Amino acid sequence: TVFLTGLLLYLFREPIFGLGAAAIIALHPWVQRYTVEGRGYALLLAFFLLSMIFLHAALRNRRWWAWAGYGAAQFAFLYSFAGAVYLAVALNLLVAVEIFFAERKTGRLLVAFSRWAVVNTLCVMALVQLLLPHVVQVSQMWQDGEFSGKMGADWLLDCWVHAAAGIPHNTTASTTLQFGVSLQLMGEKLDPLSWIGMGVIPAACDAGFFRALDGKPRTLRIMTLAALFATAMAYFLAARSGYRLFSWYFLYTVPVLVILMFYSMDWFTWILGRGKLRRAGEAVLALGLVAIYAGFAYLPLDRLLRFERQPLKSAVETIFGETSPPELAARTDALRAVFGKDKDNMAIYDPGVRVVKS
Repeated sequence: TVFLTGLLLYLFREPIFGLGAAAIIALHPWVQRYTVEGRGYALLLAFFLLSMIFLHAALRNRRWWAWAGYGAAQFAFLYSFAGAVYLAVALNLLVAVEIFFAERKTGRLLVAFSRWAVVNTLCVMALVQLLLPHVVQVSQMWQDGEFSGKMGADWLLDCWVHAAAGIPHNTTASTTLQFGVSLQLMGEKLDPLSWIGMGVIPAACDAGFFRALDGKPRTLRIMTLAALFATAMAYFLAARSGYRLFSWYFLYTVPVLVILMFYSMDWFTWILGRGKLRRAGEAVLALGLVAIYAGFAYLPLDRLLRFERQPLKSAVETIFGETSPPELAARTDALRAVFGKDKDNMAIYDPGVRVVKS
């Protein structure tokens, strides 16, 4: 994921931004938490970025190999995490619109649409065969109320803070535990980098969003709008049905937001022209943004290193050692973070543990 982030921006002709974005992706607490576990969320990030690389090539050279790569990468991120179907739908609607407006006067509209349609058809055919057995299980989870709940302003704020910093907006967990860190707690510490990060990160993302809508590269505009529309689509459909989605279902927004942070710098560097002076300005701004983010993410990353990476036995002893029995019920989230919801999850944290009873 780190490498593909840098490669994508290199293909966008922004190598300095690519190095900076790759650095922030490597530091991002949310990415760190999920990618080391080797779950579908990690593969989703990598294959989503790979699909954007192939899409960038397909829109430029219109070759079969590029469209085939786009279809294969799209299949891979959907098979890794089927919840990304909203992303795939939004992405392909935008690609279809882009093909229409780009090719309608070139005489190649039918050819371009045919190649896009063929790779998507093959992708859907394979996914239906492989994912159909899971439909019964997922339907049962919905019926059992596994996802029931409301998604109000607090939920939206938590999703944004998770995507930007990998932590919740607020938490009731003890500050001695893994999840005992939040945006509010960081703000209360009066840490200058925390306060700067709280202002710089959303401002940079907003400025980068408008830069992405400005035009080239087309792939940047498509991936930005796809992430936005997919998130909105998932939210409104779930909210209408009375379901509450987990914030990590929107992990795919992280590389998009990080890339937008760096594209916000275009508003400042364009005055430097296109020579070495501009590249020097980009390098200085990129280093500054990485430094700010590193300081901002230090506390969440420290918690991950101290808790998430412990062997299972050590982590459980830590939790029980810091919690008296009457208070244990209030620490359920911390225990579930270690154990997960079933016995198979334990092996991810410590393969040496033998499950006696789940």
